[in-house]
Amino acid sequence: MKRILAIVFIVLLAAGVAAAGTAFWIFRSVNAKHEHSRSGEFVRIEKGSTPRQIIDLLASEGIISSPSAANLYLRLFGDSKGLQAGVYQFKSPISTIDVLKQLEKGQDLTVKLTIPEGFTRF
Repeated sequence: MKRILAIVFIVLLAAGVAAAGTAFWIFRSVNAKHEHSRSGEFVRIEKGSTPRQIIDLLASEGIISSPSAANLYLRLFGDSKGLQAGVYQFKSPISTIDVLKQLEKGQDLTVKLTIPEGFTRF
């Protein structure tokens, strides 16, 4: 009986260490700032895109460094249904958490247009 309890304890301890290690990896990955080359460019997130498609797009653009950690974070701790479509511009360096917050907030593309006085007359 003591042997069975010892085995159960060891298995539970190993599972706890694995869970803690995974949680540490996820939080370290999504909170780390990542440099990318798309800081001055716009990235379009199409309407109807799934969270996995959005993360894969951002990873292929180099904005997110670890798509696996981002997917796990969204699945375990985030609101994957809150990601909004739109045209985004991401600063560099940026963490995955900041990218996800920006996607949850949403962003409208605005263009500043100046019409000189007198150009409105035909």
